[in-house]
Amino acid sequence: MNRMGQQPLLPVRMLNESVYCPRLFYLMWVSALFEPSDRTAAGLAVHARVDRPRLDGPPEGPRAVTAMPLASERLGLTAKLDLVELDGETAVPVDYKVGRPPPGGGLWPSDRVQISAQAMLLREAGYDCTRGVVWYNDARRRVDVPITDADVEATRRAVVRAREIADAPSPPPPLVDSPKCPRCALVGLCLPYETNLLAGREPRRSARLMVPDWDGRPLYVTVPGSRVGISGNSVEVRKDGEKLASIRLIDLDQLCLMGRGVQVSTAAIHTLISHDIPILFFSGGGWFKGVAHGLPGKNVEVRRRQVVVAATDSLRFARAFVGGKLTNQRTLLRRHADAAPDALVRMGALIRSAAEATSMPTLLGIEGMGARHYFGSFSQMIGADPSFFRFGGRTRRPPRDPVNAMLSFSYALLVKELTVAALAVGLDPYLGLYHQPRFGRPALALDVAEEFRPVVGDSVVLMAINNGEIRPAHFLGSRHGWGLTREGRSKLISTFERRLDVVTTHPLFGYRVSYRRLLHLQMRILARALMGDVDDYVAFTVR
Repeated sequence: MNRMGQQPLLPVRMLNESVYCPRLFYLMWVSALFEPSDRTAAGLAVHARVDRPRLDGPPEGPRAVTAMPLASERLGLTAKLDLVELDGETAVPVDYKVGRPPPGGGLWPSDRVQISAQAMLLREAGYDCTRGVVWYNDARRRVDVPITDADVEATRRAVVRAREIADAPSPPPPLVDSPKCPRCALVGLCLPYETNLLAGREPRRSARLMVPDWDGRPLYVTVPGSRVGISGNSVEVRKDGEKLASIRLIDLDQLCLMGRGVQVSTAAIHTLISHDIPILFFSGGGWFKGVAHGLPGKNVEVRRRQVVVAATDSLRFARAFVGGKLTNQRTLLRRHADAAPDALVRMGALIRSAAEATSMPTLLGIEGMGARHYFGSFSQMIGADPSFFRFGGRTRRPPRDPVNAMLSFSYALLVKELTVAALAVGLDPYLGLYHQPRFGRPALALDVAEEFRPVVGDSVVLMAINNGEIRPAHFLGSRHGWGLTREGRSKLISTFERRLDVVTTHPLFGYRVSYRRLLHLQMRILARALMGDVDDYVAFTVR
């Protein structure tokens, strides 16, 4: 950390995290990752009474100081002490904790180091400090702690170790099967079970999914002339004074604007950015054009690794993307097509060839051959109105038939979801490992989209056609190309959102997970592979 110069002072709270879980410390301090949870909210409530500077007591005699800031260049530490009980030159730090002390009494090791560090800072400031106090709020218990020479020495060693961890190019491995992980606020960013399994440190077991649910949902604005604004804690869509839609900010994951005829107020833009809610722009025809969001993620190291890998070692990632795509295409054909045995055999051979490809041009050729076999049999999976929904192969810009128009729009929705996921992880969605960077093209999102095109993008199109949700009246066509009407786009969006809510069993981790959550999970696994936590990226495939 800060490898170009002197390290910053280490916050004592981060010292606590380094003893509690070295990986959590790295993710929070070095990678600057944070995820609010019920536990962090409880911590804020407990600290509310001591979070502002205040001095209580007479000028002479015992006094209490809250939120006392202290720092020491010699110790390399800084802290804001919750409460300090002063009596002349004697000082006793009191640290507030949410949880409970160990069952046998005493302190948790991380809490002992933290209170010792606070005592050391008070001594550096000239106070006589021989003991501290830790208040465990859940137990309503005050634990007195004598500060011994052994405590001071253990704290000095913990500071050295924390700086060694911070200077490492990669985070430490996750804890293995630890009871700390399920209740950790960063479990969805750390992925302890998944990372350990992929790295061979933990056998597969029936695990309870620890990644938190993705509660937010997108808001799609498709009506020309509508305007998006803020009303209280909600986002509202209005046209000519009539309210078309309203959603609370806490329920909003992203704002998707279709066409140039939709306006967004400046107040809405400021509010959405402050809540880390991206605004995504589509053309009137459904092409994904770009995204507006706040500052990039603080995890600079993962983007640095992304740049290095893109320049030196991208082929092994590209093989995984293409192999996952071909595998899922073959599975979809096997499930739905009645007469595609030749395509299945050929695609099986291509999957093996993709895993052994020695160059990017070879891999591109393999993907192209797979596309010809797959889309050559795609029409056999369409069971509604073959005279209208006829499909002779994949065409784009413009789509030459209704099926291609639906595929293009479905893929655009998929890519925007993965663009949002890449931004949430701290990756650069425009720097690809397989797709070449091009102005305005989210190449990395397109990379991860490859494995999901068959199971999400193509499945959405087949569902919408075969279930009768999309009909000929939902299209506009000419010899120049085909597109969906506004109602047709709304219908396909609804099918797409339902598909993301479908729950499937992860083939590696064994737990049930929705496709919506799976997109974010795979992007986080990609980040773990870039950081060196796991040797290789493993694509999601269905059986």
